[in-house]
Amino acid sequence: MSLFSGNTLRRWTSKLLARDTVFRAVQQGLHSSLDARRAVDRNAERVWSLLDVPSRREIERLKDDIDELDETLAEIQQRLNRLRRGLRRRG
Repeated sequence: MSLFSGNTLRRWTSKLLARDTVFRAVQQGLHSSLDARRAVDRNAERVWSLLDVPSRREIERLKDDIDELDETLAEIQQRLNRLRRGLRRRG
């Protein structure tokens, strides 16, 4: 049986993280990783902006706008169809 199987690994990890110094080191590592990720994201957005390429956020906003426009057009089409049916019945 492996030293790192199921419950053994969980117990070992729990004991290790229970040590304040280890927990702080892991926490600091995670914070540093998140900070680095944010910096990479900001720099990538700057590069895309300089190249005049839309960011993912801008594309998502455009998609949302297009979806909203599509829904509005579908509503208008339904209203027009109802008006046409009403006019046919009268006429």
